[in-house]
Amino acid sequence: MLNAFARVVAVGSALFWTSSVLAAATAVASSPDGSISVKVETDNDGRTLYSVTRRGKVLIAPSRLGFLLTDSEAMVRGFAVAGSETAKGDETWQQPWGERTNVRNHYNELLVRLAQPSGLKRVMNVRFRLFDNGMGFRYEMPKQPSLTTMKIAEEVTEFNLVTPGTAWWATAQEWNREEHLYNKTPVNAVSAAQTPFTMRLDDGTHLSFHEAALVDYSGMWIKRVEGHS
Repeated sequence: MLNAFARVVAVGSALFWTSSVLAAATAVASSPDGSISVKVETDNDGRTLYSVTRRGKVLIAPSRLGFLLTDSEAMVRGFAVAGSETAKGDETWQQPWGERTNVRNHYNELLVRLAQPSGLKRVMNVRFRLFDNGMGFRYEMPKQPSLTTMKIAEEVTEFNLVTPGTAWWATAQEWNREEHLYNKTPVNAVSAAQTPFTMRLDDGTHLSFHEAALVDYSGMWIKRVEGHS
């Protein structure tokens, strides 16, 4: 298993599984109050894509998931949604510092099972947790003969923003130091940013991307590819 809910966006249980025919085209779930929803699907090349909506408006357009590896074929194509599970959670925990002592952990969960029907026939799970004010997700790699090791060259997780906005970000990938003054620029002027990476979209929505539970896993930078991706 890779790191716990490593990609965080701040803003009744059923089981479905088809082993012989990968018929489930999409998997969807919403937060407890229904305001935030996620949809997971695959395209014609078997690329895994997720999208996020808030109050019926798309925040993150279909965005890629997967990995480039140094010891095997890339885990970006040839997948299909093989099934999904949903669950719920509602508990309160205490933190030793911060603005609040008690934190309510109230979420709906979606576990999406992805499988390659041909080739190496690898499987990969992505677990989403949706809260009323944001969501988190993590990759999980079940034990399998075709993936005994996983040497990651690059994670291709993508955040394809729909709406322009203003971003506050600190420069990443500098050779001489980790700490920098924060920049304030349009989202489409970001180069490579440390997390947390925070923005205010033109419609007033505030977003922040960050990572969590880095256990035997690298830290994350966010690099703009083009436009608002």
